[in-house]
Amino acid sequence: MAGLHGDKLMKLSIITATYNSESTLERCLDSVACQSRLSDIEHIIIDGKSTDGTLQLAAQYPHIDKICSAKDRGIYDAFNKGVAQATGELIYFLNSDDVLINENIVDFIFSQFNESVMYLSGAVHCIDEDQSFVAREYNPEEPKSKPRHQGFVCRREIFDEIGHFNECLSIAADTYFMKKVVRKYPGICCDKVIAHFHLGGISSQPENFQAVIAQDNIVEYLLGDSKALATNTSEASFHSQNNLYLKALLDAVVSKKLDVSGLKNKTIAIFGVRELSVILYKILSHHDLSVHCFLVSNDAEQADNFNLPCYSLESNLATVPDYVINCVEGPHRSKLSETISKKLPNSKVVDWFRVTQI
Repeated sequence: MAGLHGDKLMKLSIITATYNSESTLERCLDSVACQSRLSDIEHIIIDGKSTDGTLQLAAQYPHIDKICSAKDRGIYDAFNKGVAQATGELIYFLNSDDVLINENIVDFIFSQFNESVMYLSGAVHCIDEDQSFVAREYNPEEPKSKPRHQGFVCRREIFDEIGHFNECLSIAADTYFMKKVVRKYPGICCDKVIAHFHLGGISSQPENFQAVIAQDNIVEYLLGDSKALATNTSEASFHSQNNLYLKALLDAVVSKKLDVSGLKNKTIAIFGVRELSVILYKILSHHDLSVHCFLVSNDAEQADNFNLPCYSLESNLATVPDYVINCVEGPHRSKLSETISKKLPNSKVVDWFRVTQI
């Protein structure tokens, strides 16, 4: 039975942007091909001129309505091209490495739309190599809450009314579009999981956190928050990075997957005497690694920690450590690593979250 909107048949246009996606695309396409409402789906592939087997793989799926391959300016250009090709009343974007949650989810999507519903914003199951979690539904009342396009469906007519994705926002154009939709139109925000979202894209990578936060602030400014651009994006991005790194480190410890074998039989010094330094000291001690001392920038910072000596970088160390683990959390961490390397040229300086890479 076709999707109904009043007495009118409805179709869902699923837009999948690809570029050299051969290794992940199959599971994405399979999740669409198995849908119980496949006849009500228009699946469009917008390819960025792939050089691997992406196009050949996509061609094997008879349910795909359109495959367009040409060089583009990035993901949002591809999304905009997909909207231009779409004929369905509803639009949904499913990345080439993402997967619909089950074979009945499109049926659920259709069930949520009636005359008064212009969009549906659901939850997304986020996955990476080490963890998985559900990103809950978007809450417009919470400033830090963000919709995810893998959980977002809206009417095609909205693009005609408020415009397509703004390519000037290279990371947050989808966030800007979705937040505009939620503010302007009636719709549904629910906790139904729509898709599996595989982390690892540009916005998920720690080195891009500062750019993500900066563009999120621009989005809020464009939406009317005149103070949004005053946020210190550098400090905010480091805070987000550190949280992510610390969670990964603690998860490795709890799951007994922490590999610090590269530090065995090495002389170790920890730079810093605050909470993170103490946590790392405990972790290393638990793994039978011997921490020789703590280091600080100057004598004024010295503190007693577990009866270990604490030296300033100005001291003449009787024992030069093989490794100095930098436990500074702020944006000046890299500069301090340079300073430590100059003071202790025979020691290898390592950021605290990279101890497993030694």
